[in-house]
Amino acid sequence: GWVLLFSLRFSLTPLPLFDIIMSWQPNPATYQEILRLLSQSQVGVNVIQKSLHQQLDALAKTQADFCLYLCEILVKGQSVDSDVRQVAGLDLKNVVHDRITQLHPDVVNYIKQAILPAVGDELRDIRSTAGTVIATVAGAVGFARWPELLTFLMGCLNSNKNFIEGAFNALLKLAENNPQSFDDASIGSPLNALIPKLIPFFSHEDPIFREYSITIAKQFLLLLPNALLVNFPAYINALLLPRAGAGASCAMDPSVDVRRRVLQSLTLMVVSKPDLLAPFYTQVIGYIALMLRDAEEDVAMEACEFIAALSEKPELCRQLIRPVLNQNPPSDFIPLILKHMEYSAIDVTLMNENDEHVQDRPTDLPPVINEGHLGGAAAGQHLDDEAGGDEEDEEDEEDDDDEAEEQGEAEWTLRKSAGAALDSLASAFGAELIPHVLPHLDAKLNSPEWPSREAAILALGAIAKSMDPAAPPAAGAAGAAGGLDAFLPQIVPWLVVMLSDPKALIRSITCWTIGRYAGWIVSRLPQENHFQAVLGGVMQRILDSTKKVQAAACSTFSVLVEAAGVHAVPYLGPIIENLNLAQQRYQQRNLIRIYDALTAVVEVVGPAIRQPALEQALMTPLSARLSASKPDDRSVFPLMWAINSVAQAMGPDFAPWALPIIQHALGMVQNTLALKMVAKQAGAEIPDKDFIASPLDLVAGIVEALKEPCVPLLAQTNIMALLQEAVKDDIPPIRQSGFGLLGDLAQYCYDFMAPHIGGLFQALMANLDPHFPSVCNNAVWALGHVALKARNQLAPAIPQIVEALLPIINVERKDGKVPRQYRPLLQNASITLGALAIGNAPEMGPSLTRFSRHWIGQLATLHDDPEKADAFRGLCALIRTHPAAIFPEVPFILAAISTWAAPPEDLRADLNTILGGIKTQLGAQWPQFYGSLPQDVRDRLLKNFQYQ
Repeated sequence: GWVLLFSLRFSLTPLPLFDIIMSWQPNPATYQEILRLLSQSQVGVNVIQKSLHQQLDALAKTQADFCLYLCEILVKGQSVDSDVRQVAGLDLKNVVHDRITQLHPDVVNYIKQAILPAVGDELRDIRSTAGTVIATVAGAVGFARWPELLTFLMGCLNSNKNFIEGAFNALLKLAENNPQSFDDASIGSPLNALIPKLIPFFSHEDPIFREYSITIAKQFLLLLPNALLVNFPAYINALLLPRAGAGASCAMDPSVDVRRRVLQSLTLMVVSKPDLLAPFYTQVIGYIALMLRDAEEDVAMEACEFIAALSEKPELCRQLIRPVLNQNPPSDFIPLILKHMEYSAIDVTLMNENDEHVQDRPTDLPPVINEGHLGGAAAGQHLDDEAGGDEEDEEDEEDDDDEAEEQGEAEWTLRKSAGAALDSLASAFGAELIPHVLPHLDAKLNSPEWPSREAAILALGAIAKSMDPAAPPAAGAAGAAGGLDAFLPQIVPWLVVMLSDPKALIRSITCWTIGRYAGWIVSRLPQENHFQAVLGGVMQRILDSTKKVQAAACSTFSVLVEAAGVHAVPYLGPIIENLNLAQQRYQQRNLIRIYDALTAVVEVVGPAIRQPALEQALMTPLSARLSASKPDDRSVFPLMWAINSVAQAMGPDFAPWALPIIQHALGMVQNTLALKMVAKQAGAEIPDKDFIASPLDLVAGIVEALKEPCVPLLAQTNIMALLQEAVKDDIPPIRQSGFGLLGDLAQYCYDFMAPHIGGLFQALMANLDPHFPSVCNNAVWALGHVALKARNQLAPAIPQIVEALLPIINVERKDGKVPRQYRPLLQNASITLGALAIGNAPEMGPSLTRFSRHWIGQLATLHDDPEKADAFRGLCALIRTHPAAIFPEVPFILAAISTWAAPPEDLRADLNTILGGIKTQLGAQWPQFYGSLPQDVRDRLLKNFQYQ
């Protein structure tokens, strides 16, 4: 009723924008009603909260002075409950963040002026909220359009404690959001004034101010602007040296938070420019060793983080840490790290054992993310459809080093930080570290205290990867006879015994540590068959009664199988039997891990799985579980991915299970599309896209596995009607999966889908948009397979098709390089252009010069496979048909041809003909021309084609 009363009595009449001036005053009745809305929005009932937030959102969109009321309540509402004032401030922040471009400049200017006094409010929560609003506004408008802001905030540092703390709070948020802006020369580089103001606060009597000032300065350490470099002597002395007349330095500050910030600052300096610390190296390393002893875990953890960061610079790490390791008497540097790797008492009390029958909570279930089926050159990659992506080549870092991630522990702790530090030291020192670690491990492994033994096993895993014989030795690291290799024949059997330890945490960490030695275990086959005992022990732990152990065992099992490769084939029977038993016992979270383990097995052994007994044992529980799945059960997606992998491995043997699985998958698609339509009509939330995309991906996988024999099965379904809807859906991932299925149908079942090609072709053309790389990739890839089958039937559409492909193949390069997220797409586009040329070379001639150079350049990036062969057949066709138009590209043609190591014989003959024709055409100019080619091109041509 009160909402209706509000709408009748206090309707907020929009003000003329020119009347929103600095003399604005709130209407008392309106002010009180907004207060009521804000107060009621905190009621802990979801329905009420949603309604009230909708009301507030509507006001934000329609009432020109709504932000002014929020600002008034936050800044001047001293008689208002502080929680309500904070809500007003956060709503103000959200409106500014979401709608800054819709706000009238007078409104923004009012907020900029009115918010500043709140920096000195008596209440800390209000000061903090004001800082949040300030940072949001400044992030939206920039310092140049709020020139008085930093001057005001730095002036507050000379005021009372409330203003100092509020200014620090705002400055920290501003520096965290955009540290570069403080050094902008166009606004006078305000950092030049800020840094000298911060440094004196390092020794302030108030620890809050000491922490704030150090933390703000820390935000600029990665950038190292001139303002910091000029003041660096004063900065580092204030950080590390004792305060004049004040006793301890910041480094030895009684405040835990200050010591943490000092350690974090040192870590950032090591990351950005360690040379700055050169005069203080000995002092810093001594300090780090001292902080490892700190009674506060957060401080010791930051010391471990410093060690891990330093180890990323191996030569410097060895230079600084080697004297510590070689001290006489020995230092406690390594023992302290090992000690910190023990579980805390709180961790132990929170650990559940024998909990396999305890129902998973919804929060236990990880998010299930479907990357979607990508065809052709993009298979197995991730393309970002939301943003431009990183243009630099970046290797995806493996997370298998992180024992915590393997076991599902999200919080970063001292134990994990210490483990990472030891792992990093092992990478930096190589075998040289072993003599400094093993004696301490020996004592801990024989300790009567299980936490000590558990930490020692974790340490064995932490030092394993860099000790693996397959890994290159650390450059410059001194050797130690045999490193760990001499001890592993005794360590690995002992680890197998530890898999049966009464303590679940020891069984769990032993699984992880064994996984770290998987490469060594497999490398000793067949002379030393540790693999059989290890595999048997890990499979026993897969059936453990504790969920944490199950999870660790599944992860280690996958690592072992992937390392073993064909060596796992003799054990397939027991493996599948074991994993089937686990399926019957597992809760949802670990069931996903079982599907991952099954996927690892079939992807490693491939066609070796094609034995009737194994196929029956593998597929019976999977198909039964799929048919029993509920319509809204998201855990069905990993099951589908596993079945897809099994289908790829089984190939034509998958046929007996295919029809019911295809029907089930298409039933999910049909049901979800219907629910989606109803939801859109009702304005309700639409179903999850994955209930369409994942089943489509599964059907595509089955089509790829069975190939043409799949047609009679598809004829019993409504697949083409559903596909027509999917490729026209408004959700990109659904279209992506639709085009993935379309590409497989075109490749293996073209005659079946040919009657529907008209509508599908229009959808293909509509999605050749590189702004959605994943969708575009699959559309381009599918178009290529249509072209290979339709050949010159596409002739009338060739001008339209080529025109659509031009923006893709000619996508803007930066420094001559294609942005990373577009590279697979361009490779597929180059294949498709070649496929089109096979049957339509004459029609492509008029456009040839508009794409030939970039196209041929992309052909040189392809891997040798059938799709590359088709693309080069198209190149040969275009050269034969339009020799004059393409002749200027001869250097690029030769470079592309040279990338072939083993072309199919028919293609080799065509390429040799072209090579001979080029040489003949150039005649007497050939030697000079050939000499101008890059050396690597000449070397490959000679090696692969005996051409010179």
